[in-house]
Amino acid sequence: MNSIKKDLIKIIRLAVHEKSGLSSLKDVDWAEIWKRAQRNHLEGIVYDVAKTCSSSVPKALLEVMQRKHYEMVARDAKQIRCLEQIEETLSRSGIPYAPQKGSILRYDYPRTNLRFMSDLDICVRPEDRALIRDAIETIGGVFRGTESGDEQFLIQGTIGVEFHGRLLYRKGSDGAIENYPCWELVDSAKNRLTEEGFALNLIGHAVYDLSKGGPGVRYILDLWVYCHRHTPQPDWNVVDEWLKKDGIYEAAHNLLDLSEYLFGTGAERETLLADSSRHALMTEMADYILDGGLHGDTRRGVAAQVARSGGKSGAAAKQFFRNRKDYENRYPWLKKAPFLLPVAWGMRACKSLKNHGGVIRKWRKDVRSLSKEEVRVQKDRMKRWGV
Repeated sequence: MNSIKKDLIKIIRLAVHEKSGLSSLKDVDWAEIWKRAQRNHLEGIVYDVAKTCSSSVPKALLEVMQRKHYEMVARDAKQIRCLEQIEETLSRSGIPYAPQKGSILRYDYPRTNLRFMSDLDICVRPEDRALIRDAIETIGGVFRGTESGDEQFLIQGTIGVEFHGRLLYRKGSDGAIENYPCWELVDSAKNRLTEEGFALNLIGHAVYDLSKGGPGVRYILDLWVYCHRHTPQPDWNVVDEWLKKDGIYEAAHNLLDLSEYLFGTGAERETLLADSSRHALMTEMADYILDGGLHGDTRRGVAAQVARSGGKSGAAAKQFFRNRKDYENRYPWLKKAPFLLPVAWGMRACKSLKNHGGVIRKWRKDVRSLSKEEVRVQKDRMKRWGV
């Protein structure tokens, strides 16, 4: 790791270990650290440490950090109130649900302002999508679209909310990581995930992002915070059984080890440092993850797609056609009229070009410009890491 990456990890460790060892921060390029913080949604953590080291941080930059912090605190308050409204509305409508990720995990950090949320993520049953749309519109939610079974809304004009019909992750027949529904890991009486469900969702999402060119360092930090600060802990034997069944055990434990390697302080970290082969793997994964943003690196993700699809034409075909399940999640009428699948292809293509034309053009450009060596390197890398 270069000095910027090392300093970023030091800063994160100082924040989660409540600033034990501030003297280790010397000659920090705070401007570059702040850029990386913004790319990885770590502004709360970097500002929390920077204000303690205010004498070494440029005054103008510290003021920028402070303004951003106030904006995020205000947004955070709106998000929490929005989540309360959503829970009240879904409960009143008799729709079971379970909040995911940041809305639960933020309370395991030393302070909630170290873990601001991007969007609100809520697990629901796929068959409740129509009921959810009606319920959320009563509190001013504007439906933005459906992506692979996820209902996406914008509330109060700025707060993104995603209702996820798929909770767990597994390795598919083509080697790609896919997510799938699993309601048995939701405690419907409490409208909360079971501890095993929360762990599997959190870990599986990191594996999924790893397979697509990410994840960002905050996902790795989340894993460490969950394993060390969350109570009660899941039955890890049950979690491991699911990870093995879904074919992501190796990748999952590589990421869990990486979280310990980067943020831990105990014997488990010392064991990783002492094992030369594990140490080398952890260093490689850390460099890779720290080179990307919150969701990794787009070009690396494209290289992974091409590698899994057997070539550029295969990647393009999979991107356009997808599988029938994806189209049925997007267009429920396909279940009754499966012969209209070509119509669904055309509808999705038109909508995607309209809403995501720039992203699609960049994806095509990246695919065309990829070298065989880039694809080979990405394929070998994913194999070493278990995805």
